[in-house]
Amino acid sequence: MKTRTRSFVILLLLITALLFALLVFGIYDVKGKNEEASRLLNLLDRRAEEESLSFSIRGIQSGIAEDVGKFEELTLSSDNLVGLLEDIEGAGKSLGLATSIVSVEKLSSEEGGPNTIFIELETAGAWARSLAFLESIESLPHRVVMHDVNFSKGVGLWRARITLSLFIFDK
Repeated sequence: MKTRTRSFVILLLLITALLFALLVFGIYDVKGKNEEASRLLNLLDRRAEEESLSFSIRGIQSGIAEDVGKFEELTLSSDNLVGLLEDIEGAGKSLGLATSIVSVEKLSSEEGGPNTIFIELETAGAWARSLAFLESIESLPHRVVMHDVNFSKGVGLWRARITLSLFIFDK
């Protein structure tokens, strides 16, 4: 009976060792699967963050394109100088003034900065309308410097000779 008990104990020890080995293997297997799941979750989080950033960047780029377009419309350059001169003449005419542009002169900057455009113009009309015209020139979406404004009274009309300058930004 001792041999039987001994065989039974050895068998139990072998089964226990086998179960212990299976337990250790199971723990390592679960640990490996857990690490793989964690890596996949991190990869998924990174991908979701990249998609979110990509969506945000596309939104910003489309908004920037509009803003840059508006900025370029407001920035005076050689391309839109003629339009500005027409707007100035049109503003005078809409106020009931006889408006003419006498001269336009471009002075180049020596240091690579913006060039300066000098515009000399004349108007003839009522006093209040002449003042309103000056206000409309000051309201241009550009930095306008009025160098010389001369008013003279003619027969029933006020004549104005205005010299102003604006910065022009050429590409």
